Amino acid sequence: MLLFEVTDTSSILLIASLLEEDIRVLAKEKTRQLEPVQPDHQAASPRVAEKMPELPAAALGTSDTELALAMLAADVRMIGDAAYAQALQHSDDAASIASQQYAQQLVAAEKMLLLDTAYARRLQELEDRGEVVGDPATNDAEKILGKRQIDSILAENPNEKEKGKGKARAFAVPDESDLFQPTSPTCGICFDEFQLVHSPINASDVHNVGSSKKLPFGIAMPCPASHMYCQGCLVQYIKGKVDPLNDGSGNPSTVVFPIRCPGCPITAGENGIPDDVAARVLTEKEMLTWHHQKVLDSASRLYCPNKHCSALVHAAESIGEPIAQCTACSEVICVPCRVSWHENLSCDEYQALPSDERSPEDQQALQLMRAEHWRRCPDCHFIVELTHGCNHIVCRCGCNFCFKCGAKWNLKKSKCTRIPSCENWDEDMLYEEQERRRETVRTGAEAHVHVPPLAHAANNNADDLAWMLTPGALYRPHWFTKGMVADLTCGYCKTRLNSLAELRYHLSRARGHQVYACCGRFFLRAEDLDSHVRNKPRYPHENQVRRQATVTT
Repeated sequence: MLLFEVTDTSSILLIASLLEEDIRVLAKEKTRQLEPVQPDHQAASPRVAEKMPELPAAALGTSDTELALAMLAADVRMIGDAAYAQALQHSDDAASIASQQYAQQLVAAEKMLLLDTAYARRLQELEDRGEVVGDPATNDAEKILGKRQIDSILAENPNEKEKGKGKARAFAVPDESDLFQPTSPTCGICFDEFQLVHSPINASDVHNVGSSKKLPFGIAMPCPASHMYCQGCLVQYIKGKVDPLNDGSGNPSTVVFPIRCPGCPITAGENGIPDDVAARVLTEKEMLTWHHQKVLDSASRLYCPNKHCSALVHAAESIGEPIAQCTACSEVICVPCRVSWHENLSCDEYQALPSDERSPEDQQALQLMRAEHWRRCPDCHFIVELTHGCNHIVCRCGCNFCFKCGAKWNLKKSKCTRIPSCENWDEDMLYEEQERRRETVRTGAEAHVHVPPLAHAANNNADDLAWMLTPGALYRPHWFTKGMVADLTCGYCKTRLNSLAELRYHLSRARGHQVYACCGRFFLRAEDLDSHVRNKPRYPHENQVRRQATVTT
């Protein structure tokens, strides 16, 4: 007898082969027991007559034994076909029963998922209302949901979804779209679905709330666009700002707050993630780092003004210690002004400078401008140089000003607006420029004179040779003096000059050689001057000049 519980194909084939073997054995036994009979077609049973195939005309003359054997073989074949058909029928029944059992398992899994979802939502509602969730009583789903709601979920018939669409299926398989709601929000960072809750950190602390395959929790940001993120991505984003080393030390080298929403652009103008939102996604330890970073941001910071460094400099803002030094590049910093140290300028003087003259490069340009006796236009601040001509300068911007003092020029009166007005010509300034160039050629380096043009009169040596321009003051018969005046050549350095006034200026400002003069005479050596003074003790020895050579570096 066949067992209806057998469902696999190999077992069915085994049963069929056993049946065929039984049939063959039975056929052999019938053949041995068969007695010779006369061919009587009328005596054949109706069943055999109906099923027996027509014999050819040649077979009508055979013996009764051969005819009986042919009829028995046909009967055996019929019995085998019936057994094979019955085996196929039992195989189909077994497959149908297996399909029904699988469908029932899917329906049970669907109902279990619905129970888990309803249980988790109920716990979240209790937590949002401030009720205790970790109590042991909350672990009982029947107490939380109620027997009526559980019975309602378990009594749902999946075949009701087929109403109005023809005959219902015998066993409906739950569709994946029915198990997971397509309306679940997606994270703006990882684009995975998550469960939107008010406090993901509290929802994550609840144990035994359902299946291990539940969706992660997430939150909606209070930004203008209401961006949504899962808890894991938002926590990693915040920790990357406030604790990049993941050691709880914060980020002391950078001002972190406000931390804007990851999906909002910088131009959105939002105020960043508030503290209450951070408390709903961060743990207590991570919130300590959050507040620690806020304290670091509120402290005054000093950064190195060197554009190639910009490191954080720790310095106390004290009036007694206005200088700090960067440990990274050794830049000296003025703490009150928060710039590179301004040499020879107080903080008030530095703050009074225009903004385009405060950088170290601007200060170097100003020092070079003063050394070269250049002047800045009062309108466009373009730097100009006077190589020849009068003090009236016409800048490229059209401004008229005095090169000597920098004041505006009065075109109607042909003089500067300074009181008292400067002279139109300043030969001493031109002589000074020529003298500086000669000294540069002589020394092979830039020997700048850090004296502004208006300060020449304060120099003690500026007018000690002014007597040279007084008629008859020079004692021309003296051989050394006669050679300089007649040839307009400096007897000390052999420099050729253009006029007696330029020779006087050259000797007055000479730095590379000595100058000895007395009683209208010039002397080559100091011994010659001393001899002149000793030989004529009764002379008043007026206008005596004794100047040694100065080495310029």
